[in-house]
Amino acid sequence: MGGWGFIIHDGQGMMVLAGAGSAKFLLDAFHAKLLGCVAGAKAAAQLGTSKIVLETDASLVKSAVESGEYRLSALGGVITELRLLLMSEFVEARVQVCLR
Repeated sequence: MGGWGFIIHDGQGMMVLAGAGSAKFLLDAFHAKLLGCVAGAKAAAQLGTSKIVLETDASLVKSAVESGEYRLSALGGVITELRLLLMSEFVEARVQVCLR
């Protein structure tokens, strides 16, 4: 069992919304980070956001979203869901790695 979370900031850096959840069957930390990204992107879309910068401390998330290398992995479905969400719900979307 593990958990995931997200924080949505506006253009000035002020927190707008935060969310968290748990998952009983996580494969690894990468899985948890992907679930947090999906949940955060869905929440941002519901807020009516047109541009999104998805910030993560996991360079693997950026690599997975920007390339097709992981589509046949065990997490390929989650990665595809995130990619399609970013393409369909936002005018502009990018993934940025921010070190802790």
